Amino acid sequence: MKLTKTTLPSVELRSSKGAYVVHANQGRQTVQKWPRKRGKAKQGYDFYRQTEFAIAARWASHPEPIALQTATYLATGSDQVPRDILMMASMGTFYEFVLEDGSIVTGARMASPNAQWTLDQVTDVPGSMMYRAPIGWVGIAPGLPGQVLFLNAQGVPEWATIDATGSILSGTWTPTFTGLTTAPTGLTYSLRQGRYIADMATRLCWVNYVININNIGTGGAGSVAISGLPFAAVNTANQLPTSACVVDGVAIGAGFSQWMHQVLPNESRFRLYRVGTGITSAAIAFSAFGNSDNVRGDLLFEF
Repeated sequence: MKLTKTTLPSVELRSSKGAYVVHANQGRQTVQKWPRKRGKAKQGYDFYRQTEFAIAARWASHPEPIALQTATYLATGSDQVPRDILMMASMGTFYEFVLEDGSIVTGARMASPNAQWTLDQVTDVPGSMMYRAPIGWVGIAPGLPGQVLFLNAQGVPEWATIDATGSILSGTWTPTFTGLTTAPTGLTYSLRQGRYIADMATRLCWVNYVININNIGTGGAGSVAISGLPFAAVNTANQLPTSACVVDGVAIGAGFSQWMHQVLPNESRFRLYRVGTGITSAAIAFSAFGNSDNVRGDLLFEF
């Protein structure tokens, strides 16, 4: 609401705390609703800004004598009070520096991104953490109460549930279907999930997994390998762990009777093997798999 002057006698219109506030600017008075309290910051960036403003306000409340004298002089004849001048000077917004070519120098505070705002672009979920992945900084969503954070075989931090003794870990892992020689491009899944239970005392890990292939992609070569185990296997060649495996859509081959796994030493991946009575076990080639083929199983290995 705007107010205009009249020739009638009147008293000075003043703000009423909690009801309305009166602003005077260039000979005019404006009345508006009393502003709502800002309240506590709900984001890290807002907290940073409010803290920054509070610090500048404290400086303006206890200025050096020469600073107050300068601010009083600059505020004379303007719509500002000395405190306004001191606040703007503290925030680096009072002066504007113009170079001879007409370009304006921008202060570091105005040009540099705020650290809280930058980190919120990675993750703004309360309780999250970040780690440095090869592609950049990546956020880790909060785990469940009582879970611990550990590094898996790929060097990626993951949440795991630990028992009361501190020796049993359990959690999830993400199996990846690939070729031992060359990884395919464009491979997609309709389902991919895995679980594990690890005994840190005996160094034994049980894993369960299911992979439903949607599109096999192109370029995959060598025998089939499944990577992503939560721990790297011990350095034991041809470790054939206790396991069970089911493959849908791929013929096992003449003479073979059962699918098994071969865990690769010092690695977090295993191959699919075929075994049979009176026949040499053999790996299955990546080229044997196609679109919509599936594989699922579980195994117990030493790490």
